[in-house]
Amino acid sequence: MSKEVNLRIKKLRKKAKITQEEMGEKLGIKRSTYAHIEAYGNFKAAQLKIIAQVFGQTVDQLIDGDNFVVRASRNFEPPQPMQLRQTENSYSTPDKNILDYITANEKKLVKSFRNLTREEKDKVIEFINNFKSTEN
Repeated sequence: MSKEVNLRIKKLRKKAKITQEEMGEKLGIKRSTYAHIEAYGNFKAAQLKIIAQVFGQTVDQLIDGDNFVVRASRNFEPPQPMQLRQTENSYSTPDKNILDYITANEKKLVKSFRNLTREEKDKVIEFINNFKSTEN
């Protein structure tokens, strides 16, 4: 990817007043990792799609620099996968791993959950279901 694309993304991010930390969270990566790829490139296609959505652009507009205007949303959240299939040790969509869609904190939560016993997992699920029902 050209240096122009990296600079364009950085300019859009600064103009929208979005921090590298916030962008990292939206992409499910650490701030330092985001800072590195913003400086040197190496954005993955899925990351470019999310970045384009954050800034109200198409991927082509980010890459080509044609007709781009900052229409960023600080509250943008990447779309959650609609269909998940469970394999023995992971969840995935038909074409992406679920880890591509969740934040670092959500990853920690999943790792902690996976270390629980079956009984503990059942209690957590019951708690969440009860919590959700009291919100309505």
